[in-house]
Amino acid sequence: MGEDRLPEGEVHLQQPVTVVGGDSPTLCVGMVMESAPPQCEGPTITNWDWGSYEGTYVAHPEGSWGDFLLRGVHDARANTFTVTEAEPNSPPSN
Repeated sequence: MGEDRLPEGEVHLQQPVTVVGGDSPTLCVGMVMESAPPQCEGPTITNWDWGSYEGTYVAHPEGSWGDFLLRGVHDARANTFTVTEAEPNSPPSN
């Protein structure tokens, strides 16, 4: 799914997506380059709290990441995504 295909407004992502970053993580849309941490492009998540998902993501000194099923609101103009529901997809893999 390319970022240009992420719909505006309420979104329920049916497939797991990667969330990567520190205080202002990115919702990876499209290609994810596998590195530590992964690199990708996508909207900034406005209200993410890694502490809510302890044990379900990889914590790395340069940024955390994990795969999640998300529901939320995408604001294409601001390039942001506000999460309303998040469920970890699987245990982290290092």
